[in-house]
Amino acid sequence: MAATEKGVAYSAGAGLLLDLFGDSPVALRAEYRYRSDDVLSSRLNDQFLSLGLQFPFGGSKAAVAPLAVDPDSDGDGIADSRDRCPGTPAGVYVDANGCPLDSDGDGVADHNDNCPGTMRGVTVDTRGCEPDTDRDGVLDRNDRCPGTPPGVQVDVNGCEIKEEIQLPGVNFERNSERLQPGADAVLREAAETLKRNPTIRVEVAGHTDSVGDVDYNEGLSARRAATVRDYLISQGVSPARIASRGYGELQPIADNSSDEGKAANRRVVLRITER
Repeated sequence: MAATEKGVAYSAGAGLLLDLFGDSPVALRAEYRYRSDDVLSSRLNDQFLSLGLQFPFGGSKAAVAPLAVDPDSDGDGIADSRDRCPGTPAGVYVDANGCPLDSDGDGVADHNDNCPGTMRGVTVDTRGCEPDTDRDGVLDRNDRCPGTPPGVQVDVNGCEIKEEIQLPGVNFERNSERLQPGADAVLREAAETLKRNPTIRVEVAGHTDSVGDVDYNEGLSARRAATVRDYLISQGVSPARIASRGYGELQPIADNSSDEGKAANRRVVLRITER
C-alpha cells in the first residue's frame, strides 16, 4: 500500500500451491489479486486470477526416511531387540525379558506346570511335578519304602500297611492314660495314614506288661486305648472307623522277665479290622 498527498493506492492477493500429481515434481499453482488506486480523479479498481503449473528446477524432492520400528514378532509385549525368549506362545504371561513366567522356579514355565508351588530345590518331571516312581501316592523324597507293588495300601511314609500300624514313641505317664511328650507327632502321622486310606477300619489295642493286678492292667490298657482313639478323632478321622479295647497283659510280644521285654509289652497299636 502507498500513500500520496492526494490519495491511497493498495493491492491484496492470495495464492495456492497444490501437489496433485503424487510423487511428480509438478504442482498446480493458483493466484488471485485485487488492486485499488484513488490517487487520480477517477478511482481505479481491478482484480485478476491466474492458474498454471509449476515446474521445479535444480533437483527433485528430498526423500523422507521412514521411522525405524522395533517389531514384536511373538506379540508378547516385549520388542524383539529385548526379547530373550522369542517365539513365546500366544497368551502366555512373560517377564521383562519376554520369557514365560516360572513362579515356583522349578524350571517348568507356569503355562506347562501341572504342579504349581513346588518346593524350591526339588527335582521335578517335565510336567513340573515331583516324581512318585512307584505310584503309591507318596513322593519319592518322602518314600521310605520305594518300589511298593501297585495297589498296595501304604502309610504316609510309603510303606505297606499290614496287620497292624505300629505307634512307636506313644508312651504314657506311669499308671496313667495321660500321653507323654513326643506322642503327638506319631499320632498325627497315624491319623494322616488313616485319612489317606478311607476304607480301613481299626481297633486301637492297648497292652501292658505283667506288673500289677491283671484286672487293673486290663482297665489301664483300655483307658490308654481310648485316649489314642480320642486323639485320632480330634485329627479328623471318623469315629465310626475306630474301635478301642484294652488287653492288659494277656498278649505279650516279649519276655516280661526283663526290663526291655516289659517296655516292649507296654504298647498301643492300630489293628486293622477292615480294608
